[in-house]
Amino acid sequence: MLELPGQDGKIDQNTAIFGYDDKFREWCKKLFQYYWEKTKLCSP
Repeated sequence: MLELPGQDGKIDQNTAIFGYDDKFREWCKKLFQYYWEKTKLCSP
């Protein structure tokens, strides 16, 4: 499951993407890693 933030920046509990297969899990992992790396670049 992947929950996304709403316009206010808080996680919107009413909006989520669900998936159960390996492709979905791999996509979520890659998406997380992409944003995690971007966060590391922005921190002092």
